[in-house]
Amino acid sequence: MRMLQWTRVCGGLAVALLCAPPAQAGQACDDPVVVARRFQQASMDGLLATPAEVLTPALGRLFAEERDCQEREQGICHLDSDPWLDGQDGEIDAPFAFARVAGSAADVATVEVRYAVWGEPYRVLLSLRQRGDGCWGVDDMTTQRGSRLRDQLTEPL
Repeated sequence: MRMLQWTRVCGGLAVALLCAPPAQAGQACDDPVVVARRFQQASMDGLLATPAEVLTPALGRLFAEERDCQEREQGICHLDSDPWLDGQDGEIDAPFAFARVAGSAADVATVEVRYAVWGEPYRVLLSLRQRGDGCWGVDDMTTQRGSRLRDQLTEPL
């Protein structure tokens, strides 16, 4: 009986399926590892071009400020190297492996990313935070050598 009422509200079973939120979109938003993987994939084409939907608003603002600074200065501002390489040169030659590390709060997560650069093992930590919309966003990145991306982006020029 309840199902019949639901299908009437949505206008039929096919439409009822369209009324439900897609599970895949929820998973991409709700799972820190999926968001970390999307961040990694997007940032390979240019860290500062990473789409806002995988970042926290705070990190998104820092990326926008860095883009503006680089355009204004016609060159390097805060970021003078690729944080995935932890330098200016290198070639990633192994697939990425992602694992969630135990978090300290319900709205904070850390995802460890392992890969190799020129055959040497690398480990990066991505700090994620739940945004106001309930979705996870990358909020910081700790490089192989321990540098924090947010620290680099906020250092005085």
